[in-house]
Amino acid sequence: FGLIYSVDRIPLLNEMEKHFARIDRVQDVLIQVNTANDPAKSGVSVDELPELLEAASKCGHIRVNGFTMMPPLVNEAEENRVHFARTRELMEEMKKKFTCDNIDLHILSMGMSDDFKVAVEEGSTLIRIGTALFGGRH
Repeated sequence: FGLIYSVDRIPLLNEMEKHFARIDRVQDVLIQVNTANDPAKSGVSVDELPELLEAASKCGHIRVNGFTMMPPLVNEAEENRVHFARTRELMEEMKKKFTCDNIDLHILSMGMSDDFKVAVEEGSTLIRIGTALFGGRH
């Protein structure tokens, strides 16, 4: 895998560490953050994020490259600006707190076909625009 997107809990992180230690490989990952506290979305809560990063800092075969998030479903992309901004702010805060070699927070994956413009305005460095390119799922 080039980049695993969905790390959101310590047990998953620990299993990944064991796996990649067995094959002697360092795996790049993004932490999925549930900034909106949306029960319909996966992701570590804002309150539990430091604990997850602390656990990741002790992993020799996991390298955290940044954060990803899925905002709530809304009618207007602008409604999610607050969640994109909060995720960017969290990444900036965590960059200052975690300065170890395997936590290199430089990727902020936010925004999809319907809201990528707002996400980029709020600092997204990686967008997912499959629907805009290939059409909706059938």
